[in-house]
Amino acid sequence: MATTASQCQLTPAYLFISWQGVLTLAYKGWPEALEQCKIVLGNVYPSLPAENPGAKWPKTTLGCLRNTARLTSVQFGQLKQLCEEVQRQLIAVDSVMVEAVDLVVYESRSLEVVLGTQQVRLDVGGDVGVRPEAVAAVDKVVREWDAEDYWFHASKDGNRLGHYRGMIYDRGGGGCVDVCGGSIGYNYSFV
Repeated sequence: MATTASQCQLTPAYLFISWQGVLTLAYKGWPEALEQCKIVLGNVYPSLPAENPGAKWPKTTLGCLRNTARLTSVQFGQLKQLCEEVQRQLIAVDSVMVEAVDLVVYESRSLEVVLGTQQVRLDVGGDVGVRPEAVAAVDKVVREWDAEDYWFHASKDGNRLGHYRGMIYDRGGGGCVDVCGGSIGYNYSFV
């Protein structure tokens, strides 16, 4: 796959507990260059299913609950307080330079079982940053956790360890950016 997208930067913005108790590092928003990559991917492979809602904002999944675990409201409150303390330190963290995107076909969402990858190098220069709409999309998702009833969503079943490590029998695919040995990406699950 060829792209004319430019190298860009991902800026860490929020550390929070997303739905189903998943510890998540959210970035400021998709840089326009990576939004362009997503469009090209969809054009090159038109049979891909629609992008998952969770892929519409950039993030790294840092951890999840064990299969039988459930967050209590007290645990959620403690984790929220810890996340907010650590998040203050994120402000001082530099952005991560994105020089390439990896197209990945995988059998597990954790990318522990990868069937194949193709790296797409991005062009030097031309980074125009993140559109205000992309920043607003991330802010909207993260602001949800300030709602009084958010603990209910964080404690629901789903997206436990088995979800990430389990096999996707019809396979999945998407684009990933390697960030300090981990990946953020936009997933298309062929399930």
